[in-house]
Amino acid sequence: MSDDEQPASHRRHWLIGAWLAFALVTILLATWGWYLQAKAFNATGLRRLENAVYMTLRVFSLSDAYTNADLMGDRWQLVIARWMGGAVLLGGVATAGLALFQTQLAALVASLRRRHTLIVGDHDIAFALARQAELRRLPTLHLTASVAAAKWTGSLISLPRTPGDDGLAAGRAVYAERVIIAESDLGESVENALKAVAKVRTGPGAARVAVHLDDPAMAEGIHHVEGGVDLYAFSEVQAVARSIMLRHPPFLLATRFGAPAVHILIIGFDGLGQELARDVALNALGMGLGRPRVTVIDHSAARVKREFLHRHPEFSHICEIEVFEHLEEVRFGVPTADHARPTVCASYVCLRDSAVALTAAISLRESAIRHDMIQGPIFTRLRSGGLTRPPGGIEALESLKLYGFGGLADSAVASHVLLADPDAPAKAVHESYSQIGGFSAGAWEHLSEEMRVSNRRVVSHIPAKLATLGFDLEPWLALPDEKRPWPPPLAPGTTLFRDDAERTRMAALEHERWMADRRLNGWRKGARRDNARKIHTDLSPFDDLPESVKLFDHRVIDWMDSYLPRRPGGLDRPPANTASEAVARDTG
Repeated sequence: MSDDEQPASHRRHWLIGAWLAFALVTILLATWGWYLQAKAFNATGLRRLENAVYMTLRVFSLSDAYTNADLMGDRWQLVIARWMGGAVLLGGVATAGLALFQTQLAALVASLRRRHTLIVGDHDIAFALARQAELRRLPTLHLTASVAAAKWTGSLISLPRTPGDDGLAAGRAVYAERVIIAESDLGESVENALKAVAKVRTGPGAARVAVHLDDPAMAEGIHHVEGGVDLYAFSEVQAVARSIMLRHPPFLLATRFGAPAVHILIIGFDGLGQELARDVALNALGMGLGRPRVTVIDHSAARVKREFLHRHPEFSHICEIEVFEHLEEVRFGVPTADHARPTVCASYVCLRDSAVALTAAISLRESAIRHDMIQGPIFTRLRSGGLTRPPGGIEALESLKLYGFGGLADSAVASHVLLADPDAPAKAVHESYSQIGGFSAGAWEHLSEEMRVSNRRVVSHIPAKLATLGFDLEPWLALPDEKRPWPPPLAPGTTLFRDDAERTRMAALEHERWMADRRLNGWRKGARRDNARKIHTDLSPFDDLPESVKLFDHRVIDWMDSYLPRRPGGLDRPPANTASEAVARDTG
């Protein structure tokens, strides 16, 4: 942790330590000066020391002895000690005053804040976001029932909240820059978020309202509720899934272990497990790999598979999925109807209970040693940490080693709600579609959440496209999550594609990604387009598309080329004839 990221409690301890050190230096200087002065007056040894100690103690009372030139003589030690003693005294008084009146001072500062971040709620993610806001030194108010009086630490002020109070008035929501609702109860989160939307409309600014919803389906469907279209909805499990998939992309792990396609193993198929499956289906496309595969182990296998496929009936068109109750049922490496299962390149333990999750991860490792077709790291979700968290990328990962992921700090960063505009990249995609297609795509504010999510998915697939083109993602992935630039910058003068053949391959990959996105949302192929029934005519291989549709995909790739910034230290391709170059050339 850098000095700039030290929490307020550490900064306070540092200040107290500095104050004590300052006082100690003052005492040493004063004692030294008075001892020499007493010696000059021919005092005896004991008398000399007694006088020096007594006169030293008076340095903190601004005594007249330190203004008497006859007493002080020309001792520079006493001149310095005089000023340092006054500083120590005033510092002590100020510290005591702040401690005594902290509640009143915090409440006063809170009442004067403008353009601040307001966090309302007692969900774990609310405290994690408040912590991140403090680290970033964002002026923040957190309304929580966990404090009995106003508390001020750094840029964060925690205010008490009574049961039934939505906290919007006390938190001065109408003057906030962003409002984040993260209640422990999902229904209360929705209710208070909609209240916040109505309240900020009457304020002097246009505060953005974000709401945390544990259920990812609710987060994506909130736009169906009146006023929900004005919300930025996020869920902890969505943030966790995207964070781990971006830090350690499965498509890079598959190439490292020589797998013909991405194959991940998920233990526990609740919200997080399902988010991981969706992310793989969308972002594991590229690198010349085959159709991705997901193997799920869940004690309620039949139920979770039925519910998942009911929500995503077209999922099997974009990703192979098998669900079992026990790991022993899976016959890794045994051919299926058409091909052998590809090597498992990563395993994810997504059980809610940390102790159970850790036990399952250890058991999985022991079982994996007995199965040659299980390779790759074993990621275990532990919200409070406890396992090694390697830097991003794949170079530092070891096969069958246990790694932790999904901590609350990671979730808060990956949620993007503390950014000035978390949807800025997706909005850039949306605006470009109007220029590319020659039609009006409508205002972002009027889009359904489904279409907003689709625009976000265009952006999330950029790393896979760059890797397919031969760019080395490792330096970029190795950066801390909060410092990793987005979108990924390229090195100055770098072209995205080197010839028309690469440009066409990227257009085909973009079309494949678009089909996965549509199918994940339930769209089907049909002879005639029907938006209400989610039937589309273009859900066909790239080579079978009309030239007008191919041209659109080409233009999307051209837009991506112009969208990615060029700057020193940006991504570049390794020297020719490397493995990455070969993968890029053979893709297609």
